[in-house]
Amino acid sequence: MDYPTITIPDEAWQETGPTEDDAPDKHDPRSRLLTTIVINGTLMHLEAYALVDGDEQRFTSYFEEEDLAFFALTDSAVETTEIRGRTYALVATPHG
Repeated sequence: MDYPTITIPDEAWQETGPTEDDAPDKHDPRSRLLTTIVINGTLMHLEAYALVDGDEQRFTSYFEEEDLAFFALTDSAVETTEIRGRTYALVATPHG
């Protein structure tokens, strides 16, 4: 089966991870990226969460709550994508 393909250019991603002001000991603006996509007329937030290197997939420590919620929905490793040389898990949600 052929699937529709979406290619997001690197420059479309905004860095939305914690800054020095948010978390002096965990600042990493590239740990979460955000862009907006439109699927069949529906505006969607597309978030990219950086994954920590290791045996298990997990988000960086600043996003512990999001990590628990995301991986509670999956029972195996998820597909990842590389953006600007870093590995991310993607999460899409409709605009609220």
